[in-house]
Formats: sequence, structure tokens, C-alpha cells
Amino acid sequence: MAIGQFMPMTAGPSRGPSALISRTYGTRIYAGLTPIPRDAAAFDGNYNQAGHIATGIYQAGYLGKRFPAPIFIDKVVLYGPNNFTFWSAGSAPNVSLAAKNGSNPANKTDGTLLGSKVLPAGVRATDTIENTYGKNIPYDRVWIHSNVSELLLVAEMEIYGWLE
Repeated sequence: MAIGQFMPMTAGPSRGPSALISRTYGTRIYAGLTPIPRDAAAFDGNYNQAGHIATGIYQAGYLGKRFPAPIFIDKVVLYGPNNFTFWSAGSAPNVSLAAKNGSNPANKTDGTLLGSKVLPAGVRATDTIENTYGKNIPYDRVWIHSNVSELLLVAEMEIYGWLE
């Protein structure tokens, strides 16, 4: 390769399977959580949490991570509480995955929408939100948010990707 020639960065299959980013890597970012912010509950490694212990995210809120260096985001896996569905009222609305660089989000939609999904109803539900936007852009902030007024209950949140 000649000096100064551009070599595009790729992510996905050419990098191999994504890896779970350690729950201790980075700093939690959040807004609009339940009156007692339990943001740590979503990153504590306890997959067996009741709804009153899990992280609760209100309509205007979000929950995620700020990383010390950008990572390529593949997907987020969410685990619901052991005694409720993901949603306090039992329905199954849409949850979005978003990301950005540079500063924490000013609000839940202040970033690039990477993907979204209707999460399943059911106790102890688990589901994955894939990055369908593009896995070749690294981000140093990543978060989830919902589109309804119900409380989103998350027992654990796993972020998968590739370090830059």
C-alpha cells in the first residue's frame, strides 16, 4: 500500500463475530429513569432481577454507555425482569438503539438511529436490537430508548461490538 493511500475500515463479517463489551468498560449515561435512578442495575451482571430492582426508563428517558474510545456497535441484548414483562403495563412497544460521538445526548433522539424493534411481551423476556444502520462507524456513546409512556424495565443490558 502506498503512503497516503486510504484503507477503508470495515466492521462485521471481516472482523469476525462481535464480542460482549465488558459491563465495567465505560460510564453509564441516562436520563428519565425512575425516581430512584437504578442505572447500575442494567450493568451489574444480575440477570435475575425483579421489576422493582431493574432499571426503569420513562418515555423521555434513555439508558446507555459512554466509552473512553469509540467502538463499532453490532447489537444490544436486553433482559427483562423475572416477574414482569419489559413494559410496566404489559404491552410490547418499540425500543430504539441510538449512538453518537462527542457528548452525551441532549435528549433520547439526539443521535443516529442504529436500529429498533418491538420487544416481546412475557416474563423473563430476552431480545436483541441489531445495528441495521451500519457497523462500520465507531461511536463513543450508545443508548436505548422507547416510544411510549409506559415504563421500560431492563434487568440487564449487554452491548456487543468491536473495539477500534
